[in-house]
Amino acid sequence: MATLYLVRHTAVELVDGVPPRDWPVTEDGRRAAERLARDPAWRALSLVATSPEEKAVRTAEPIARAAELAPHVDDDLREVARHATPVLPRARYVDLVARYLEGEAFEGWEPQEHARRRFAAALDRVAARAGGPAAVVTHGLVLALLLELSLEAWAAMPLPGVVQVIEWPAPGYRAATS
Repeated sequence: MATLYLVRHTAVELVDGVPPRDWPVTEDGRRAAERLARDPAWRALSLVATSPEEKAVRTAEPIARAAELAPHVDDDLREVARHATPVLPRARYVDLVARYLEGEAFEGWEPQEHARRRFAAALDRVAARAGGPAAVVTHGLVLALLLELSLEAWAAMPLPGVVQVIEWPAPGYRAATS
């Protein structure tokens, strides 16, 4: 069992026509990631795992420096795929997220159960690799699915910030996703 700090990535610039995985980190987002990395708790980490997406990597790097570690990239820590979804007005996007978190399927969006299983398998690998506490830098939707968060809890996740600290593998979680 490993203690995992589930961290949501920092703020990005939403660029229409650019896949969300490639959105650039804002200058404010870069500074916020540096502030987050000042927490002394990071020095006790044995592993910093990150999604390959730029926003997650840029959030993980200062945490890894604080822990004197190199970030470990795991593709399965990536966000829920949302192919061909343009940048939408905030209210419209929040409506889609609410419906998605309630189980509605959307063309081009990764099925919820697939995203949950993929992410849980990545957490299994992180927990097996970590020799102590680990930071997992990832994304809001996939975290909301795994943690079964409400829309309100999803919307309240900090950018960047620790969303939750968990022990993994979570008792009974594998049975629920097998």
